[in-house]
Amino acid sequence: MRNLFEKTGGTRATTWLGAFGAASPKNIQLLSNSSAVTRLKEPKPRLPLTTLAVREICGGFSANIGMAGSENYPSNFSEAYIVRCVLPKYL
Repeated sequence: MRNLFEKTGGTRATTWLGAFGAASPKNIQLLSNSSAVTRLKEPKPRLPLTTLAVREICGGFSANIGMAGSENYPSNFSEAYIVRCVLPKYL
């Protein structure tokens, strides 16, 4: 997959969902055939530290209740994508 991505001239950018209003920092890799995704790069936000996982008695791990909903993209991310990546093509 990586070779295909590099050969097709893809662009990769890392950003932090916490910079767009998510409760946890959570970094994501954006892969695209458009360099516009680099406009979504944000530095890692300084959010209060929380425990992300709890070790269970049986030795496994479970996500902390504070992580509930962290799999969802914050609405500010969607807005930033439209404003930074989509609209400039039409202005």
